[in-house]
Amino acid sequence: MKISDPLNQFAQICQEILAQCSQKVSKTLKRNIAEVLELYMALNSRINFTQMGKIGEHIEQTYRNTFSHEFDWLEFNSLLAQRYFASDKRKAIAIDPSYIPKSGKHTDFLDYFWSGAASQAKWGLEILAIAMLGIDSHDCISLYAQQTPDNISLERYDSNLIDWYARIIESKKTQLLSLSKYVVADSFFAVRTFVGRMNTIGFDVISRFHDNAHLRYCISEEDKHTGKRGAPLKYGDKIDINNLDMNIFKKVKKDIDDGELYSAVVYAKALKRNVKLVVWKGTKGQHKLYFSTDIDMSAEDVIEYYRTRFQIEFRIRDAKQYAGLTHCQARHADKLGFAFNASFASVNVAKLLIQQSEYTLTLRDVKYLISSQYLIRRIFSRSGFFPNRKINTKIVKELLNFAAFAA
Repeated sequence: MKISDPLNQFAQICQEILAQCSQKVSKTLKRNIAEVLELYMALNSRINFTQMGKIGEHIEQTYRNTFSHEFDWLEFNSLLAQRYFASDKRKAIAIDPSYIPKSGKHTDFLDYFWSGAASQAKWGLEILAIAMLGIDSHDCISLYAQQTPDNISLERYDSNLIDWYARIIESKKTQLLSLSKYVVADSFFAVRTFVGRMNTIGFDVISRFHDNAHLRYCISEEDKHTGKRGAPLKYGDKIDINNLDMNIFKKVKKDIDDGELYSAVVYAKALKRNVKLVVWKGTKGQHKLYFSTDIDMSAEDVIEYYRTRFQIEFRIRDAKQYAGLTHCQARHADKLGFAFNASFASVNVAKLLIQQSEYTLTLRDVKYLISSQYLIRRIFSRSGFFPNRKINTKIVKELLNFAAFAA
């Protein structure tokens, strides 16, 4: 497909996915959602209600009302992800919390949240981003974003952060399990409370231990019974990462980042269970510990699944940079949730448009093309007449490409 009419092609993808959604919503809401997604790509300034009211087809209050409606963004993005990853055989669910800056005092769930970029807790909001990973294509499509409550609200729910994150996945387990049984997360989630709850509802977790994790060798049924008094042994000696027992650990043929890989099934004290451990050892004595609760998983897959997890951070970056993830004016949690998910959804549609095109384009290119065509259409619509397409084709193409990117 050639991108000759990016705005209409973007709108067509939105309409096709919306038509497949099973949620019963009015035609007006579907039309408004499609327009909102277009505006997220068309606006080059701050993406908020005020700017939408200025260049959109409706007044500002219409967009505020649209954002107050409930919509199943997980189903919308799941349908889109299935099209995007149609050729991928290996897939996984990735999760990652992200800090959202927000000023003021009256927005729902304002509190101090950890910002990885700043390496400190900052005042604002936080979301848990859930995405689908295509391991074979090494890519990612965002699925859903849920706002994190503040500390007072978490205490009211009798939860901590790990409990809240696990509760979100549990509430969406049916839809997520239909996509993949693997959940990939960073080392923050490598705790018993989270991993145990994920295994209970049918997921296997792929993550990374801290470098000083307490790990022990597994022992066979025969070795458990020593003939001595007392309970049988549950596990063997503690693992010394610098001196691995090569009768148990197997060296993996594939080397990564100038380091060697070793794998074995071991007992993780923090998780109270056996896991498939993959140890990466660098040339300077450093090491990293990756694991999967699926003990039959290959060591290569454990590494590849975890390394693909970083794609979710790129999608969060794209949503912040190109789709106004941090721009919403709303203060109510429902409208904020709509805004966060609309931001991710617009990036998803743009990525599908790129995949279907015949050209090598970036998200920045697509946003520029759509915003340029939207401006041209607005100029023509305000001129009081319809342009002759045959005569003006060359002029429109020149206008569409009239800009120079900063070097």
